[in-house]
Amino acid sequence: MFFFAAAAATAADPPSVQFETTLAGYTIPHARDVVVDAAGNSYLIGSAYQDGHSLDVLVAKVDATGNVAWTKYIVSSSHNYATGIALAPDGDVWVAGWTDSPDFPLVNPMDATFQAREIFLMRLAPDTGALEYSTFLGGDYTDTAEGLAIDDTGAIWLTGQTGSTDFPTTPDAYQPEPSLPLYFFADAYLTKLSPEGDQILYSTYFGGQEDDGARRIVLDSAGNPIIAGDTDAADFPLVGALQTSPNDLFVSKFSADGHTLLFSSYFGGEDLDRLGDLAIDAADHLYLVGSTRSVSFPTTPGAFQETFVGGINACEVPFGADYNCEDLFVTKLAADGSSLVWSSYLGGTRVEEGRGIAVDASGRAYVTGYTNSPDFPLNHSSFAAEILVSRFAVDGSDLDLTFTVDSGSANRGNGIAVDSAGDVYFTGTVGVPASVYLSKLGMSPQTTDVAIGAGATELALGRPSPNPFEPSTRIEYVVPGETSVPVRLRVYDVAGQLVRELVNGVNAPGRHAATWDGVDGRGVAVASGVYFVRLEASGQARTGKVVKLDR
Repeated sequence: MFFFAAAAATAADPPSVQFETTLAGYTIPHARDVVVDAAGNSYLIGSAYQDGHSLDVLVAKVDATGNVAWTKYIVSSSHNYATGIALAPDGDVWVAGWTDSPDFPLVNPMDATFQAREIFLMRLAPDTGALEYSTFLGGDYTDTAEGLAIDDTGAIWLTGQTGSTDFPTTPDAYQPEPSLPLYFFADAYLTKLSPEGDQILYSTYFGGQEDDGARRIVLDSAGNPIIAGDTDAADFPLVGALQTSPNDLFVSKFSADGHTLLFSSYFGGEDLDRLGDLAIDAADHLYLVGSTRSVSFPTTPGAFQETFVGGINACEVPFGADYNCEDLFVTKLAADGSSLVWSSYLGGTRVEEGRGIAVDASGRAYVTGYTNSPDFPLNHSSFAAEILVSRFAVDGSDLDLTFTVDSGSANRGNGIAVDSAGDVYFTGTVGVPASVYLSKLGMSPQTTDVAIGAGATELALGRPSPNPFEPSTRIEYVVPGETSVPVRLRVYDVAGQLVRELVNGVNAPGRHAATWDGVDGRGVAVASGVYFVRLEASGQARTGKVVKLDR
């Protein structure tokens, strides 16, 4: 039995679960990503073991009511991984990934030669799932596809990682040769193909003289491709960089013809950072989600969670594991890559991972991944890893919704999409043995975000300042309406216990402020940690987060 929990920082009706669908029957299936068409049909990709030995590609279509319209398995003798899915303007379903199988099924291929680990690109009929086209792409060594995007003309963009010395490039390539052609290191690549997938229109290596790999790709409103991924190179190509010191992550934007690098930057903190996903909004702002162990990961003043909370002993893991201590991170970049619009951690005192991100028409970011923190914001975990879906305010200052899905065992969210109506679809893996999970959340009628001081038509809670704080923090709020109303402003701990009531009385409409000096209702100083501030008035509520530090 799946458990669904929702918490909202407004008093509007909570989002409704439109459907929950699970796909089982194949051995240990896993979901990777999801996209949605204009009719509300969702298409997901993943993988499954056919016989317990070889991993096969899974593609499925779920209709607008949650019924599985078709399921397609791409079967071969060795492992196959589906990593990217996109819908063409004509509705065709394109899937990319990589395969270790020389007998991977091909249909009218552009390239039928299997040399090592090969990229695959395939097209499926949206009505039936029939495999209409399938080809290899790659060179003489291991190649992978990680990101897939399709522009308004139907042209197909791929990105990923190549270790090949002869990966196909075009004469006008930004980087026609690998950065270190010795098989020892891999580069990222960027490749554009014709709408039929049978002709390479542009292709380039991209990277420095150690390992680089692009993980996701999006296209801006002008058709310029933006890729993001990870790098070990100290000489990674930079243009107008936000960060110039070598780091784990990179973000790079090319012109639509691929000839010009418009911006390129390192990104991250002092420790291990991983990219989960990349998204773009209508104004061409970029959004990154992932996980980090870095206490210096770049965040912005006033962001929902400015400081690292960390996991087990704040990353001092005695057995030296890479996991067990990450916070999720969410970052919004300016369209030209020159600055942070906002950037925030998101997590509790155990483990979080960010795997997918989508942005609605108003600019609110939805993220999915997993948490096993009992104090994850707006949720109380059962300690089993739960799929999470959380929504940030437009300016990143608030987290107003969190959903979790818990089957009582391991769960992880991987992909998320928002349709034109603002409803949310997310997919992941639940349970042991694993099952593919897809859910649709009806997001209307949700209230819109209100900035502090933007007017008195809705209740508004400002950012605590300073945050983190010691010894005290100031909390501003706006009371809406035309008459005085009862107002409550309270502080809670991560277990949901009341710590201090700051305001309990009648307030006139307009701007107000309260100060919390870091003590509880008995006058005893509280411990360092994360606390929640909740404002209630006029039948509405707002919740914010504040961190107390003892120096």
